[in-house]
Amino acid sequence: MGDGQFDAFMNALRKVYSGLQKPLPDLTDYAVRIPPGSSSDALCETVITWKNGKGEFTTRGLDSDQTVSAIKATEKMLNRYW
Repeated sequence: MGDGQFDAFMNALRKVYSGLQKPLPDLTDYAVRIPPGSSSDALCETVITWKNGKGEFTTRGLDSDQTVSAIKATEKMLNRYW
């Protein structure tokens, strides 16, 4: 559950990591870029900035679906963070 698809994904992820007793970085910025004048199958880029005890870092996801590109950026965070 959440206020949108990505929020629901993050809530589920937090629940899993809470059960593992592992913290997740805080999401501090979320930006989506879609090329102007693009067709419906154009790629969009999601750039997410995260903050943990070591500082901030950014991940990017690219897909034709905005939610999928955000999930790809989050997957990169998980791979980088752990």
